[in-house]
Amino acid sequence: MKNLSRIIVFLFILLLVSCVPEANKKCKENEVLQNGVCVVNGQNLSCGDTPNNGTESRTAYSVSSVPSSQSCSTYQQSQTRTCTNGVWSAWSGTYQNLTCTVQAASACGNTASGGTESRIAYSLSSVPYGQSCSTYQQSQTRTCTNGVWSAWSGVYQNLTCTVQAASACGSTANGGTESRIAYSVSSVPSGQSCSAYQQSQTRTCTNGVWSAWSGTYQNLTCVQSASACGNTASGAYELRTMYQVANVSEGSTCVSQIQQRLCTNGQFGSWSGTYTQTKCTVSRVRYEQATVAVAGGCHPETQLMTCEAGLCGAWVPNHYSYASCVVAAGAGCTQVSFSWTPNTESILLGYKIHQGDASMTFTKHHDVGLPATVNNLVGATVTGVFESGKTYYFAATAYGSGNVESGYSAQVSWTCLE
Repeated sequence: MKNLSRIIVFLFILLLVSCVPEANKKCKENEVLQNGVCVVNGQNLSCGDTPNNGTESRTAYSVSSVPSSQSCSTYQQSQTRTCTNGVWSAWSGTYQNLTCTVQAASACGNTASGGTESRIAYSLSSVPYGQSCSTYQQSQTRTCTNGVWSAWSGVYQNLTCTVQAASACGSTANGGTESRIAYSVSSVPSGQSCSAYQQSQTRTCTNGVWSAWSGTYQNLTCVQSASACGNTASGAYELRTMYQVANVSEGSTCVSQIQQRLCTNGQFGSWSGTYTQTKCTVSRVRYEQATVAVAGGCHPETQLMTCEAGLCGAWVPNHYSYASCVVAAGAGCTQVSFSWTPNTESILLGYKIHQGDASMTFTKHHDVGLPATVNNLVGATVTGVFESGKTYYFAATAYGSGNVESGYSAQVSWTCLE
């Protein structure tokens, strides 16, 4: 036991000697203890586990995070530093961030990035009654990519589609009906009743189109037989042609109007229209020759054509055919004569002959009063100085009480050949 105690004490002392910190290890005067080794003071100092002149490397980044669609490697930089006698040099490069993370992709509302959304679109916003919107629909999808929706698949643009309401038939709604009474005959003999020949009929409106009438009767009216008006049956019309005025000059037209009156059970109604003349006479002047000598003189003939019942007859008389007559040039003329169909207005007081050197430009006005009517014509002579070979233009107007004057008649031209 005594020897065992000695051994234990020895081991304990040995253990104490081996546990003495290296910091207390003694080196030479010009040496320092570094990592358990005595080295010359100021030479070959290490930087931790990195010996003198050793290097250390790392990866740094210019940003600390990048969008989900990018990579941190795009922004990384390899850097190094060197241990010089126990002192680290500065890291190479300029990037400062030692970590870089890729940002999570953004959602589109409640849909995560990469998720899809679907909808139904239509090529039309409305379809006619009786059709279905499903005929025109299209299933479409779109995808969320980092907070941005792609375009919808497909080409249809309308997100809603409605079926148009059924069309009405006038004031009758779709599905409504209309009724009428029709008759198998249009008239019955006196003493009988139309009700014995009637039929109730209906038709139905389907989307704006009427069905055919039920039943077979076609007459919508039925009357008892009535008396005729001569050769015109009751319910029929008699026609006639009337004229606006009784007389017009050459160049004007007999304006006519077809009038009608209805026969009702033996009695004619009033004539339609306002024209009151049964005939219309057109007058014109024709000459025996187109050119005559100075001493000969022009021989005119007033010709009349009568229009009646819509038809116009021949010119009477019809001996002369020249519309104008030229007298050979000479010393000049002193008068020119006119004739025309007289007016019939009760307020007529006279006529004026208007003279000019150019068409429809009248510079002289001759009041010829109210000449007597001879052979259904009136005439007047205008005196003055008319140069030989010169053409003059004339038109007539009628005037009445209260300084009322008519418009110009048809214009005539005349050349003095004296």
